[in-house]
Amino acid sequence: GLDERANEDCKGISESRARIERILADEHSSTGLPYSRMLLAGFSQGGALSLFTGLQLDQALAGIVVLSGYLPAASKFHPKQFKVPIWHGHGTMDPMVQLPMAEKTKQRLLDAGIEKYTLQTFPIPHSVSPEELRKMM
Repeated sequence: GLDERANEDCKGISESRARIERILADEHSSTGLPYSRMLLAGFSQGGALSLFTGLQLDQALAGIVVLSGYLPAASKFHPKQFKVPIWHGHGTMDPMVQLPMAEKTKQRLLDAGIEKYTLQTFPIPHSVSPEELRKMM
């Protein structure tokens, strides 16, 4: 499974963050949809990138959904948004991103001042379950 040392380098994360920021900006510009009505969501690395990007935006999103994810590149992470609600679903039997990584992510973000972080566990491996999707909604 993933450990914190393997998680820290995250080659390409800055480029991926910039790409997501461009997608959000293009959506805002082309449709007028406010950032406050946009949501970032992802599974595993997608969830990690959603956290890393969504909390560092200049504009607040409606929320962030993380499924079996974690906070990547913590030393490069400087949050600007503290009130964006985060819902994090995680499997208790996940061998890839083990539950302690999710728990450490929650604690790091709360320690950084994030105000709304919900971590909910499910008896599943590195996957998504129908129950998890129902709870997320």
